[in-house]
Amino acid sequence: MKTKRCAGFVVLLVTILIVTGCRDEPAVASPACAELGKISNPSKRGELLKKCPRGGSDFKPSPEKNW
Repeated sequence: MKTKRCAGFVVLLVTILIVTGCRDEPAVASPACAELGKISNPSKRGELLKKCPRGGSDFKPSPEKNW
């Protein structure tokens, strides 16, 4: 009887730990990078692009390679 109760407690504890661990959201590198798409001022946008080079809509695909 004690073994079943202990096993049930362990399963409950593991379940609680897994569920609470799944709620962690990744933080944004910089709050300013989140606003990169909203800024229309070219000088401010240029400054933010230096800090957040991969953000924005200026995607340039790399050239295709034939291996």
